[in-house]
Amino acid sequence: MAEASQTTDVSFTCQRCSMPLKLDESFRTVDARLCTEIAAPVVLLKPSSQDEPLVLPEPSTDDDTVCRKLTAPLRVVESENYTVVVGDNVHKEPGKFSQHFEMTARLFDVLTDQSEVEHPLCEECTDTLIDHMEKELSTAESEVKDYKRYLSERSDNDEESIEDLRADLAKLQAEEKELIETLHKVESERAAVFHKRDLLLQDKKRLEEDEKKHFKEYMDLKRQWICASDEKISVENQLAYAQAQLDLLAKTNVFNATFHIWHDGHFGTINGFRLGKLPDIPVDWKEINIAWGQTVLLMNSLAKRLSFSFGKHRLVPFGDRSYIEVVSEKGTEKLPLYHTGGLRFIYDVKFDLGMVAFLECLSQFKQEVEQRNKNFSLPYSMLDGKIRDNNSEKAFSIKYQLNTEEEWTKALKFMLTNLKWAVAYCSASSRDAPS
Repeated sequence: MAEASQTTDVSFTCQRCSMPLKLDESFRTVDARLCTEIAAPVVLLKPSSQDEPLVLPEPSTDDDTVCRKLTAPLRVVESENYTVVVGDNVHKEPGKFSQHFEMTARLFDVLTDQSEVEHPLCEECTDTLIDHMEKELSTAESEVKDYKRYLSERSDNDEESIEDLRADLAKLQAEEKELIETLHKVESERAAVFHKRDLLLQDKKRLEEDEKKHFKEYMDLKRQWICASDEKISVENQLAYAQAQLDLLAKTNVFNATFHIWHDGHFGTINGFRLGKLPDIPVDWKEINIAWGQTVLLMNSLAKRLSFSFGKHRLVPFGDRSYIEVVSEKGTEKLPLYHTGGLRFIYDVKFDLGMVAFLECLSQFKQEVEQRNKNFSLPYSMLDGKIRDNNSEKAFSIKYQLNTEEEWTKALKFMLTNLKWAVAYCSASSRDAPS
């Protein structure tokens, strides 16, 4: 492989791409006189009638303003396949190198100050810069054409008359005055509108406060109305319940509810107590006495209901020791409606007289009711201490002595039946009576 070697002094790099530069041989002839001529002020003539020179300021020569990219002298070694740039500090004398370097650097400083582009540049960067400057030149030329056209148009417009301009000015001033008046009017209207708006806002605030107040009053009244409605419904329900109870009580037979007269086989009963005795069913005298006490109390209540008195007889309900008082000229005789028991052959005439007197009181009650209501009648007729069965025309004595227990018990049963009919009449008359 053949090799060729060449040594070149390279002291500068491109100020754009920083590549090392190989300076042209002409740079070796640069001296101080040439640099002075290049750095001299440039005289230009103004584009006017006066040919006064225009002197550009001298470029700055301060070394502090230049920060140049430098390299040491290099040696370029070329061969068929490659080129090598190597440093070489031994082939040049120090004094000659410094003088040449100073002149070249000064030349580049002058070029930099005059062109506003830092020098030196490589060929590629120079070509790029030239292309860029050509584009700027083309743009500047286009702007110059636009300015010339604009100046031409302005020159044509200058030929308009002053009168037209004054007329236009007067017209514009009139329009301005009119617009100012309109503006004042609009501002006045605007102030009035804002004042009205403030009044409306105050009214709105007052109405909102009134609304809150009225809404609160409305809610209070609604709450009271709801409470009153609930109370009204409650009172109506209570009234309906009371009316229902009243109707029920009006339909209720008080005497039947208080004195329940029924039968238990051959016995007549009042409130469950049997009245009578049978040989095969020996009812205790205490139960019979209680039944007689309930019967006397019922008869006395019916008489009070009709405001009726029994003449010389007065019923005295006293439980199982009830009796009847008979008033006569001789005095008051007490006839018991209870029996203490004992042997039957012992004659107890007062007990029999008491039962006969009670049957007489029931007959008097029947006669009183018949006077008030002609249609009233009892199922069994009563006379002289006996009760007659209208179907069999057989009479049964209410006396216990000298009588069979069967007939005595049947007579008592018929008596309770008549008493039940009397209760039904009193209940019906109380329902028909006006309130």
